[in-house]
Amino acid sequence: MPFVEEANLRDYFAAKAVGLCFAQYINHAEVEGFQDGWRDGVAADAYLMADAMLKAREAS
Repeated sequence: MPFVEEANLRDYFAAKAVGLCFAQYINHAEVEGFQDGWRDGVAADAYLMADAMLKAREAS
């Protein structure tokens, strides 16, 4: 499975966080509507969350 060989811990954490990030965008879209590039925003936010998780992991 190529994906498993290429994925790292950051990717794993981002995959776990993407659902929450998507839910936040859905909540926002109910009021404001979806903006262009919203998918990129979801992905970027998931990786920001993953980076925060890695930082917290290193600190413990």
